[in-house]
Amino acid sequence: MASASASAPALGVYRTAVHGLPSEVLHLRARVARAARHVLFFPGDVQMRRAEMAADLRGGTDEWQRFSLDDSLPALQAAFGADAHVWCLRPARMVYQFACYQQFASVNLLGAAEYKPDAARAGTGIAAVFAAAAEQAEAAGELRAGEGAALPLALVGFSKGVVVLNQLAAELGAREPAACALVARVAELHFVDGGNGAERGAFPLGAAALDALAGAGTRLRIACHSTPYMLRSAKQPWGAAVEVLDYFAHEPPSLARHFEALGAMRVGGRAGGGAAAAPAAGGGDGPPV
Repeated sequence: MASASASAPALGVYRTAVHGLPSEVLHLRARVARAARHVLFFPGDVQMRRAEMAADLRGGTDEWQRFSLDDSLPALQAAFGADAHVWCLRPARMVYQFACYQQFASVNLLGAAEYKPDAARAGTGIAAVFAAAAEQAEAAGELRAGEGAALPLALVGFSKGVVVLNQLAAELGAREPAACALVARVAELHFVDGGNGAERGAFPLGAAALDALAGAGTRLRIACHSTPYMLRSAKQPWGAAVEVLDYFAHEPPSLARHFEALGAMRVGGRAGGGAAAAPAAGGGDGPPV
């Protein structure tokens, strides 16, 4: 089925479950007949559908509604190109506006992850959720037959969403079969202003995980997109050859710029131009993400 806000394109909505937990997937179809890639997006804290943010009785989201999922998916498609299918794999639950990806990683009550390789949730979970959503989209006529399994993947973790990518890296370092099979399909990994709920672990720093990522060589593009909101507190080296794409470097730390990293992404020489890249009206500290 599809739903949309007044100024955003319609999104397909697909629901499934993995590891006994619900998982909802939003889909923005490619704008050309022959798609070239699937972009799997894992959003951060606060980010929900625009209507959900408007109805949130806890408040504090009004200022950030322009970074809703309805707006962020078109921004990502503007970055990756019209030939990209963009999918949002939402967290299993939101707790006080904190994203909790417990279907993909071992997390605490507010969604901060611990990155346990033996948990083996990311590789199996991502593959299962995406396959189920793609099957539903194909049945609804939103995908060409076989397109779900045929195209390469780009994984984008934003803010708290990077915990999913980091858990996947931990499983890859442990040579977990499902993680290895999934990463074999992945052409790009994008860590966008990553955070882990003010806990350690915003970046995959385990030696085995870094060795596995570095071992993918030139086949896998790894990019770290950062703003001062996160970059100035990221003190640990990556230890692997990755691109560091620094946005708004000459501006003071701002949560508005943190969200705008999605629209500003530079992807393979393509500059982002989505709605989320619009200049911010004001900085504001906002909620932790």
